[in-house]
Amino acid sequence: MSRVVVVLEGRDACGKTTTARDVAASLGPGTCRVIALPPPTELDRRGCYFRRWLEHLPSEPGQVVVLDRSWYNRAVVERVMGFCSEAEVVSFFEALPGFEAELVGAGQELLKFFFVISAEEQARRLEGRRIEGRLTAIDAASLPRSGAYSSAEEEMLRRTSKPVPWTILRDVDRAERRATVLARIEAALRRSEPAPAHGP
Repeated sequence: MSRVVVVLEGRDACGKTTTARDVAASLGPGTCRVIALPPPTELDRRGCYFRRWLEHLPSEPGQVVVLDRSWYNRAVVERVMGFCSEAEVVSFFEALPGFEAELVGAGQELLKFFFVISAEEQARRLEGRRIEGRLTAIDAASLPRSGAYSSAEEEMLRRTSKPVPWTILRDVDRAERRATVLARIEAALRRSEPAPAHGP
């Protein structure tokens, strides 16, 4: 069976975290882990940008790791919020195809999903977080930068569709996100399963 890495990307409140949890609950802890890394440390910043994700990737056949945000932070969130330089963004886009090609060449099945919601729906969901006391500083700062996010997302999707294409889910509900991601994972796990033995 394959080792599967699932990348979930999209704007704040688009459903990444709930989808990751739903998929993990369906597959079970013996099969699936969800990884949501904290902001990089100074040591992380001095090393290879992709390094801190490598230790979390699946090591055994049949394992699934779901990344609730990933190395694509560099192309959108870090860029829009000014957490990295434009030179670092350029370096990311140059290095990314080789990095993902290496993952695939090493036997990882890489699945990339981008969730799209309207600005109005995002605002509604973030307002719900504010009422519940769960609105973060990044959440609050994202709304006035909607145009910058759109531009960064469009460039990212255009420039990072190879060697592994994106699956874009636009304005779908929680159940459909879960079903779509699970179906793709299950198909990926089956791809490397040996063919059933036939009788003599």
